[in-house]
Amino acid sequence: MISVEGLPLILSQIEKERGIPRDVIIEALKASLHAASKKMFTEEVWLELTVNLDEANGKLSLMHGDKEVTPENESFGRLAAQTAKQVILQRIREAEKNSIFDEFTAKEGSILTGTVQRVEGSNYLINLGRIEAVLRYQDQIHKERYNPKEKIRVYVAGTSQTA
Repeated sequence: MISVEGLPLILSQIEKERGIPRDVIIEALKASLHAASKKMFTEEVWLELTVNLDEANGKLSLMHGDKEVTPENESFGRLAAQTAKQVILQRIREAEKNSIFDEFTAKEGSILTGTVQRVEGSNYLINLGRIEAVLRYQDQIHKERYNPKEKIRVYVAGTSQTA
């Protein structure tokens, strides 16, 4: 069994700060442990592994059928820890990106206040809080110019996800 001290507090903090549902964070943790254990088991055993998480006390365990097969913390090693970290970060980034996209898709057709971050060619990058939006040249009011750090009101015409 692997113990993550303060797990409930960590989950709450990530959920609050990043706007990611708790179950998505838990699935990322489980996926990271599963990925980190790949080199420790044969492929047929690894494919059948399930990860259990006791959220209240922060205990993670690997199960093969009814038998617990969780290695000791020390036997995971640096590479497995690196793999787990990458899986967690990737899943959290994806979930955060989806959360932001959903939030701003709901704001399509509304007017928001943003801050001009910088000018790139004839486009402006506008900070709208959790995201940076592009005010393209063809969407600007003719002959109107903005300066960095200037507050402006923008109409959210549409949203799109970029890589």
